[in-house]
Amino acid sequence: MESMESRIKRYGFDVGLDRTGTNSQKWDAPPKGVLPLWVADMDFPCAPAIVQAIEARAKHPAFGYTHMDEKDYQAVSGFYKRRHGWTIEKEQMLFTPGVVDSLLLSVQAFTEPGDKVLIQTPVYGPFFSVVKRSKGRQLVENPLRFTGEDWEMDFEDLDKKLPGCKLMLLCSPHNPSGRVWKREALEQVLALCKKHGVLLAVDEIHCDFVFTGHTHVPLLSLPGTQTGVVAAVSATKSFNIAGLKHSTLVCPDEELRKKLQDQASAMGMGGGNMLAVCATTAAYTQCDEWMDTLLYVLERNRDLAVQALNAMGLPALTPQGTYLVYADMRALAPTCEQIDKILLEKAKVMLNRGTDYGALGEGYMRLNLACPATTLQEALGRIQSVCR
Repeated sequence: MESMESRIKRYGFDVGLDRTGTNSQKWDAPPKGVLPLWVADMDFPCAPAIVQAIEARAKHPAFGYTHMDEKDYQAVSGFYKRRHGWTIEKEQMLFTPGVVDSLLLSVQAFTEPGDKVLIQTPVYGPFFSVVKRSKGRQLVENPLRFTGEDWEMDFEDLDKKLPGCKLMLLCSPHNPSGRVWKREALEQVLALCKKHGVLLAVDEIHCDFVFTGHTHVPLLSLPGTQTGVVAAVSATKSFNIAGLKHSTLVCPDEELRKKLQDQASAMGMGGGNMLAVCATTAAYTQCDEWMDTLLYVLERNRDLAVQALNAMGLPALTPQGTYLVYADMRALAPTCEQIDKILLEKAKVMLNRGTDYGALGEGYMRLNLACPATTLQEALGRIQSVCR
């Protein structure tokens, strides 16, 4: 039987990739010599089956309009049933270029100018922008509470703020904290949305990155979600194919699905990027071993980073999911702007500012673990040098 270390080498997780000069936002945008641990994509080769599927399709010299056929639908439903115990019916699926597009589509399909949309902060930056881009919508914040041990939902505040809202956007697993919400928390969110007549859209793009001892609960697997709830998922984060632009928006509610379809037509939004469909189907049908090996590597990187950051006096919780570490770096400077300047100029390391995720992130920075251990160790060593 092949050892885990052999699989790590076979898939290239030990050495990663040189991505410079490939129009990589992560690597080619920062100044030369800076180690980028910011944008949430991975410095590992895609699974071989994905590359082979793209190469095979590229041999046919026509790249016209495309559509998903039965095998593509079955790939999506089979993956989520196999990996998460979640049954998705074909008619529930819509396709968009990305999960952020799915959130934007939901805001514009389900709300009107003047309506309120609630988000839980700190949270992935586009949660703010999809509301602001939908002109006239009002943003309502339900801040998470930091207990000293973890980030938790403030249900009392949520109960007060949901009345008058039309839609809630939920991030599960949570970016940037790495929190994997327990079933009880999701049930409480759902119950409060039902109580106040608020629609619920969930971003589950990080659902495949869940570590030992934790389980992702798909929101749409809960009772009571046949109406009023939509969920956005994608292979793009899980299999490092974000540049191909393709995601699945799952909507069991026929009335809401019609609103989404009408709004997508009005916006000219649709999925069906030809190579993305090929890549997604390959990912969802042939790459489970690759994903399992990746999770092992990421969990090892997580433990390395958290231990090192805490030893430096930069408190970091152990993420339960995602490949992101959200660290309190106020020991370096009081503001994200100052911390970012120190890390860029003195350590030559680029992270994401905590204020990218709302005002609650002041003094925090987000670090991307999805790189070879040698790259991560180099970055941590550079950070440690400025802590001295």
